[in-house]
Amino acid sequence: MMPRMSGFEVCRRLREKFASSELPVVLLTAKNQVTDLVTGFDSGANDYLTKPFSRSELLARIKTHINLAKINAAYGRFVPHQFLNYLQKEHSILYIHIGTDDSRG
Repeated sequence: MMPRMSGFEVCRRLREKFASSELPVVLLTAKNQVTDLVTGFDSGANDYLTKPFSRSELLARIKTHINLAKINAAYGRFVPHQFLNYLQKEHSILYIHIGTDDSRG
């Protein structure tokens, strides 16, 4: 437990400044109820790991999030963040849906 604010609140505040694609957050907690997991993801966490956890699992998850951040940065070179902001999408190409062309009649 942290003084003054929970990890969920810290995560919510981080999401006010950073998108999940820019700053991955992995919650490490003793809370292992499904409602806690849902609250963690609703707070903006990218991943959730309950204690006790293995070092190898933590490192594997961190490596995965680093790789995803690199992939997202590579996509960002082709789809500027300003364009995603204009579409009111999170700072990731993953949230763009391809539409259909209805003008063909």
